[in-house]
Amino acid sequence: MVCEKTHLPLQTSPNYGRYLNRRPRSVLLLSPSSRCADVKLFDEATNRRCRNPNRHHLSSINGFFCTDNQNHTPIPFDESSLDDSGVRVTPEDVEEVLKLSYSHPATAVKFFRWSGHRIGHRHSPYSWNLMVDLLGKNLLFDAMWDSVKSMRNERLLSLATFASVFGSYVSAGRTGEAILTFDQMVHYGIPRDVTALNSLLSAICRDGRTVDAKALFDRAKAEIRPDADTYAILLEGWENEVDAGNGRRTFLMLLVFVIFFLLLILAVK
Repeated sequence: MVCEKTHLPLQTSPNYGRYLNRRPRSVLLLSPSSRCADVKLFDEATNRRCRNPNRHHLSSINGFFCTDNQNHTPIPFDESSLDDSGVRVTPEDVEEVLKLSYSHPATAVKFFRWSGHRIGHRHSPYSWNLMVDLLGKNLLFDAMWDSVKSMRNERLLSLATFASVFGSYVSAGRTGEAILTFDQMVHYGIPRDVTALNSLLSAICRDGRTVDAKALFDRAKAEIRPDADTYAILLEGWENEVDAGNGRRTFLMLLVFVIFFLLLILAVK
């Protein structure tokens, strides 16, 4: 059973306060401005998640996630109260609750386990990715990796999972570990292709570390052929950091790429 194989700690990191109230970022559904390929947490649930027919169930469930307004601390999760209430829960309900639980990772973990028993341990890929992102954003990296390993056992891993890991490490100032994750992701069955590279570059550039992104690009380009999105991500990073010199050099690299691509097309014709 999925939840029983996942060993998620219920305590939170003492440093997780800086991430309180952070909602899912673009690692969950990369925005067009990131110029990455469309990496989504899931495909089949994209259209359904905004029209949940069981909203009345959600209001009952969310009642157990109230907080002490003075101390901003969650009321302890009470499984027996939820059991006694007879409230039904669906995979879609789990997704909605997790999206509102970034400030309370310990409660979210308990709810994830409890709801797993109620839905036959069939959490959606989106719910699993939310857990990975939620734990990572709260600096609970060991628990995050336990979730990733459980997802691998259930064959639910996708590039979106690793895009979330990249973003969590980078936003925590641990860019080196994000790059190490990129290097090791093939061991989890996810290819180190240009889409994965672009996802990591985008996370690094969004954090204002375009110099680190450029160093990664220089190392990876011999193995992974960059595409137009790769250069666009770097250009956007230099623009945000107001670095005209590096921006100009990257633009010249983009021109060389475009010219080579056009010559290749003409040669084929």
